[in-house]
Amino acid sequence: MDWIKVWDPYNTSKFRDLYDIYKSPEMYLLDKDKKIISKHIGVEDLDPLIKMWEKQKELEKPKGNN
Repeated sequence: MDWIKVWDPYNTSKFRDLYDIYKSPEMYLLDKDKKIISKHIGVEDLDPLIKMWEKQKELEKPKGNN
């Protein structure tokens, strides 16, 4: 997997306010368009969340686009 890592020790980007971050490090799950799927998750929740999201996306596909 590709991981995006960010660091702003002086809070110049105001990421804490923009993304509701109150601790560090923090993990977010993003889709391919970088839309937040889940936030404030633990590493133990990552695999089940990915599997659930992939299953949901598969169910949302129109029939015949498999």
